[in-house]
Amino acid sequence: MSTQLACIEAPLDYDDGALAALAERAERHAWKDIVAAAPHSVKLSAQLFAEQLDGVLILASRGIRNPLFNRAIGLGEARRRLSLDRHGNGLSADSG
Repeated sequence: MSTQLACIEAPLDYDDGALAALAERAERHAWKDIVAAAPHSVKLSAQLFAEQLDGVLILASRGIRNPLFNRAIGLGEARRRLSLDRHGNGLSADSG
């Protein structure tokens, strides 16, 4: 089946939260791949760091001083998982 036919036959029906989570996951994987593909000399000279912890990707570099690089990606997803865990344990998503 072609991609075009698959899109027609299986319409996307995501709510805003699910769509945001998919976009965040795609961005996390893309940045992780970009850092992994960087030449070793670039990783050393820019002091690149990319580490995934509990679904959150931490990006950092002493050589790249741009806030779009030095950040955490996936915090929304982590917060959503935490809310679901709390809800499953009898706590509301808004409780302390």
